[in-house]
Amino acid sequence: MAPYLFILVADVLGHMLDDTKYNVEGLTLPKGGYVQDQTFVDDTIFYLKGTKSNMDKIWSTLDFFCFTFEVKINWGEFIAIWANKKK
Repeated sequence: MAPYLFILVADVLGHMLDDTKYNVEGLTLPKGGYVQDQTFVDDTIFYLKGTKSNMDKIWSTLDFFCFTFEVKINWGEFIAIWANKKK
């Protein structure tokens, strides 16, 4: 039962990120695609627009999500990569 509950809770996080209330900005891909997050088993990857305000939005969204569902982020396995397109 636990794996199914995890899938449901992870799906809620995806919907929270899509909600205009949280206003988290994902990445627009070439050819008009859009990506914001992907979840694989118990790992989540965020593809976000690299601005300070967007980082603040994702942190507050994650704080609310963790508080609401009593989940914890494993900061020992947390990795952030700042990628930017040269102009």
